[in-house]
Amino acid sequence: MANITQMIADLDQQISSLQTARNALAEAHGVGAKVTGARPKRNMSASARKRISDAQKKRWAAVAAKKVAPKKRAPAKKKVVAVEPKA
Repeated sequence: MANITQMIADLDQQISSLQTARNALAEAHGVGAKVTGARPKRNMSASARKRISDAQKKRWAAVAAKKVAPKKRAPAKKKVVAVEPKA
């Protein structure tokens, strides 16, 4: 068990020294951080946003027109119950 612990400590030390060497090389050659592959931000014109908005409003209007409003029921009549006084 102690042997495995010593091996892990040696590996951590080697990893640390390799990372230090890599960072030194990267700085010397102007290599920056890794590229994440993120796309550049896309800007949309005001007219494009308006077209999309109008199209969505048209779709929602079509959905709303298809819905049938539920019929309102008359309120339930209250029953009057005579209570006899206790004697």
